[in-house]
Amino acid sequence: MIKTKASQRKEIRENLRGGVGALDFLHLFEKDELSGKANMFAEVTLLPGQSIGEHPHGDEGEIYIIKSGVATVTDCGKTYEMNAGDVMWTTGGETHSIENKSNSPLVIYAIILP
Repeated sequence: MIKTKASQRKEIRENLRGGVGALDFLHLFEKDELSGKANMFAEVTLLPGQSIGEHPHGDEGEIYIIKSGVATVTDCGKTYEMNAGDVMWTTGGETHSIENKSNSPLVIYAIILP
């Protein structure tokens, strides 16, 4: 399957998981297009000061891939800085958050796996 950028759905999510700001989501593939292999595959842009609040994962896991910018993340209560090319995996029973404390946009790929 090939999807042009023009066919990818855009969405704005506000204060996601108790975070700050209105985040831009570009859904690269929709859940029903992923044959049950993933629940979300999106490019997410966080402008300076925006965040996704700390939240647990139950039966799902989530991958963050830093495309560009600098992220401040928590992974099970510990804080780290991530840069372009860095990846993060959060699985069932673990918690994480992400914040853009820099002066430039932060762009990540977020993939939620069942």
